Amino acid sequence: MRTYKTIVFLIFLGAVFVLGASVSSWIKTTYWSSSIGNNLSEQAIFLGDWQGTSGTTIIIRQDGKGDFHDHQYHVRGATVVINGKQICFVFPGFERTFTIEQSPRLGNDGLWRMRLDGELFLKHSHELLVNNENATIQIGDFYDKKMSPT
Repeated sequence: MRTYKTIVFLIFLGAVFVLGASVSSWIKTTYWSSSIGNNLSEQAIFLGDWQGTSGTTIIIRQDGKGDFHDHQYHVRGATVVINGKQICFVFPGFERTFTIEQSPRLGNDGLWRMRLDGELFLKHSHELLVNNENATIQIGDFYDKKMSPT
């Protein structure tokens, strides 16, 4: 009887894993590819490490994955969907949607800012920088101030 319960439990875990991978793949194909892949020049400014003034950290990578950290959750490798006026982090058993109140903008002080759900985020990137004025993308280890290396 114990072996039977173990087998049923393992089959259940396998089904949950396959379903989670399928849903994540579908979301990435449906939303990320259409939202980011076809509009990279418009959406690339969202890529990078963003630190919120309330302690929230979000990381958005070019492969459509990202991380989300706040006082309650710590999620790595979520699928990131940027669609219209929302950014959504999706992971099996977890979903966090932000309303984009202000898209990323380069301020007069040279810092990138955006506002999500009332929280101000500043960009600190180690992978990708975008100079919005001439739409160029630079790859490297940079700090997002005045679009120059640290």
